[in-house]
Amino acid sequence: MKKSTILTSILLSIFVLLLLFVIGFIFYIRKKQIYEPLTNDILFVNLVLYSSDEQYDKMYELTRNYYKKFKNVRTIYYKYNENLTSEYIIKDDVLVIRGKETYVPGILEKTLMAFDFIKNYEFDYLVRSNISTIINFDLLSEYLATNPIEYGGSLKMVLQWLDEPGGIVDETYWGTEYASGTSIIFSKSTLTDLLNYKDNIKKNLIDDVAIGVFAKEYLDVEPKYVPESRFISLPDENGDATKIIDLIKDKDYIFYRNRQPDRATDVAQMKIIIEYLQGNTNSISI
Repeated sequence: MKKSTILTSILLSIFVLLLLFVIGFIFYIRKKQIYEPLTNDILFVNLVLYSSDEQYDKMYELTRNYYKKFKNVRTIYYKYNENLTSEYIIKDDVLVIRGKETYVPGILEKTLMAFDFIKNYEFDYLVRSNISTIINFDLLSEYLATNPIEYGGSLKMVLQWLDEPGGIVDETYWGTEYASGTSIIFSKSTLTDLLNYKDNIKKNLIDDVAIGVFAKEYLDVEPKYVPESRFISLPDENGDATKIIDLIKDKDYIFYRNRQPDRATDVAQMKIIIEYLQGNTNSISI
């Protein structure tokens, strides 16, 4: 075989190998883009249920500074004020709505007004959380990138109890599946559908149950939830930093629920959680 023929064969083989490498690399990149989308592309509005109170105000100061680190999240706290002359005003990151704070129907009504207020914002997901819940939006972004949710949240509930203050006075709605008010998640399209038919939401029920009943009757979506392993309800550790950190270190929790009888304990424990999540462990007293 002539040298020129051998050289040609070698060059052709190298070319084929390079071509296969390029094709393989392009396939890998496209597959990575499909299955590992950029989480920062997901935009959130975080609506935080709030009311004026000494301990809640401290929670507000703690969480508002924490949420500012998430560039893809717009956080708005919302509450009532009976003395407001206009329907609502927004001051910095607090939406103040004219009305009186009540359990039923107050929480639901001010929530629907807050939904209506932000409906034209640019976002992919709305999260309706509360003042004592801390959310790691980096991890929530990662989860939703491959596990989209139309309606759902941090914790699945199935109603099977009576709650007269919450409007559950008989067994009519028992068996209703709903997302706990700790953190309710809506896609923008589902929120639009909800607002289009909001007059059908039962105002005599507590907010998260009322939304669950409405979703079952009027929204053509399957409720989905973040795995329970990504949710923690903090026990009362009396603000003991060592115990709190032992509970949460090296975990991938997305939602941190704080609900103790003494809300001052929640404030202390929330401060520890936030400092830990921000990597400021040197400032935690252990």
